[in-house]
Amino acid sequence: MKSFSRSANHIGIDMGSSQTRIFSENRLLLDERTVVAVDSKTNEMVGFGTDAIIRYHSNPQRIRLEWPIRNGVMVDYYYTKGILTYFLKKVLKQALARPEIVLSISSGLSSVARHALIDAVMHAGAQKAFLLPVAAAAALGQGIRLDTPDVVLSMNIGQDVTDCGMFSCGGVIAQEQVVFGGRTINEGIQAYMRESLQIIIGMDEAESIKQDMVSVVENGLDMTFAVHGRRVVDGVSVVMQMTSSRMYPIIQMYLEPVAELAERIIRQASPDMAEDLLKHGLLLTGGTARLSGLDKWLANRLGIPVRVPEHAEISAVMGCSRTLDEYKKIPDLIESGEKYYGRN
Repeated sequence: MKSFSRSANHIGIDMGSSQTRIFSENRLLLDERTVVAVDSKTNEMVGFGTDAIIRYHSNPQRIRLEWPIRNGVMVDYYYTKGILTYFLKKVLKQALARPEIVLSISSGLSSVARHALIDAVMHAGAQKAFLLPVAAAAALGQGIRLDTPDVVLSMNIGQDVTDCGMFSCGGVIAQEQVVFGGRTINEGIQAYMRESLQIIIGMDEAESIKQDMVSVVENGLDMTFAVHGRRVVDGVSVVMQMTSSRMYPIIQMYLEPVAELAERIIRQASPDMAEDLLKHGLLLTGGTARLSGLDKWLANRLGIPVRVPEHAEISAVMGCSRTLDEYKKIPDLIESGEKYYGRN
């Protein structure tokens, strides 16, 4: 891997299906939606991130929203390049040097998808670009060293994709992703309300229930909460009552892919790695990591400690902005865009 130039700006980017975050010099420079506002008549891009949402709500008949990242994969090169160009200009402002960028990526991203992402970043204004698995980035963001013989188990739950990796001596022991995230839980809550209460609720209502009313395990508080929606039979707006205890098995059912993913990764550890796993456990990051009771449920299921750190939702982007010396110690984890782009 080529060394980083000390004269260039070095920034980390975590570009997910829902949010794009940019971090540099111990500061979160940007946290906006990964969305583009497009003029339906001209097909021109007219807004990005927060501005895109505002433009859409001001004229929904003329403006449509495009989400160019789905399930951790770039599905539209043109819109992705537009977002990156806009966001980089916004955070760098009058910077003279083109930045060196480290992006977090899902472990299952194909070489074709990696090439396209690198190309979009380079055309957006990067001097050099590097790719780092999101689970590894999240561990680095918490100050965990990946170049030692200690075994590190890290899982990041995004909006659409969950990545889990086991690392040691600067390399990958095992890593895998599943298409599951916070949106999956929201959709599960919507489906349950439709089936049990015969009402249709929006994604915002489902998100509110997930964040404020739901727990993965029993916590001794059987709360009753109001659910706002529309009756299936006639579309009339109603408010129904639901108890949190009825949601335990539903949430656990939808979280099953997460537990199974962690179990598959752990099974690939050799017997002499067991002591590290029992000692250090699982690092759980991403916005969904803060789901009430998730850490306890996983710990009981896996038989190892589970830790949810402070700032779990930005651990990955923090890890993408670590010091240059740290990246030099993990050449097998960080991938240079030069492999795809030639002149990086």
